[in-house]
Amino acid sequence: MTMAAHADVPALFSVALMDDVCPPSTVFAAYNHYTGPKEIDVWPYNMHEGGGVHQEDRRLRWLHDPGPELPPRVLTWSRFHCGAVQAVTCQE
Repeated sequence: MTMAAHADVPALFSVALMDDVCPPSTVFAAYNHYTGPKEIDVWPYNMHEGGGVHQEDRRLRWLHDPGPELPPRVLTWSRFHCGAVQAVTCQE
């Protein structure tokens, strides 16, 4: 959580609301403290697997297309336990 307050690169978070391994509140806490541009995918009926292959597809599309308001993303892959942060990128 300490580093989240110093972040300035885009990040994609995901959370499964029925996760009995990593409480969703911990993911939302990390998301709310993250100061860089961020998005979150919420899987309301999933457990610890989160979005599974659907989240993997979303993550790859997110990395490929940064959108018109952001510069191209340079891939730096980070996946923290419980999907709190699934992809963090560095900008050139």
